[in-house]
Amino acid sequence: MAWTTKTVNDVLVMTETGIVFPDSAGANVVGVGTTEINATANINNKKFVVYAEETDGSPTGDAEIECRLEGSTDGTTWATIDTTAAMDLDGSTDGNCAAEQLDASDFYLPYMRIYAFSSGSNDTGAAGELTVAIAFSPIV
Repeated sequence: MAWTTKTVNDVLVMTETGIVFPDSAGANVVGVGTTEINATANINNKKFVVYAEETDGSPTGDAEIECRLEGSTDGTTWATIDTTAAMDLDGSTDGNCAAEQLDASDFYLPYMRIYAFSSGSNDTGAAGELTVAIAFSPIV
């Protein structure tokens, strides 16, 4: 996994594909983090949009997928900075997508990432695959 970047109408868009979302093995909450963001572009003290798309869903699953922003001082131990409310991405069908705003205002950390996780007690059914993108103005 690695971020790819492009600029569209003065907005920096970073995309990471092929993120393998684990099988929850029943009604367990599971998740996966993206590659660290600040190595590619600095999102300290910014609000931005996070977009998630189920690219390889599990038709037997009924879990909804959420995303949150996490930060770290060492790149190993992660803490939640901002939790996306009600993203509710249906993880059972390819092509389902959702977007929400995340807020890193007043946070200055060397490491940040997006963490996708299954919400509630529903089953993911099997491992799936996600694409996550973020978009923001690189100009302060």
